[in-house]
Amino acid sequence: MVPLQIYVFVLTKCDLENTISHSRVIYEGMREMRMKLLGRTLLIAAFCGSILTVPAWAASVKASYGSAWSSGSILYVKDTAGDGLAVYAPYIKAGASGVAYVYNRSGAWTTVSRNVGSAVKAVKICTENWGPDKCSGWR
Repeated sequence: MVPLQIYVFVLTKCDLENTISHSRVIYEGMREMRMKLLGRTLLIAAFCGSILTVPAWAASVKASYGSAWSSGSILYVKDTAGDGLAVYAPYIKAGASGVAYVYNRSGAWTTVSRNVGSAVKAVKICTENWGPDKCSGWR
């Protein structure tokens, strides 16, 4: 037969004070770590926010046959109609006065992207037509 052993811990006043003191040290250390972590998180968020901000020139336009939008120096042109006609986006870059074009001849529901070199300040979407091309207004 195995004897049943019962352990009884008796905390003296000194042991209890040491335990409480040790708990406070742990709590203060955890609090300090949380504050450092919060500070680092805010610093990272501020840094990433400055990198991921939307540029001053961001353009987008939508019509029944297509859409065009920019993100930084990338211009996207999407064909949203299954009419067999290509879409294109005339655009003006920031600091430029001439009009350039990005075409999407890939078919319905496709998106073409081009790095146009700098931010786009104005864009419109057009569809090639047998008559005059149909275009949205500048945005």
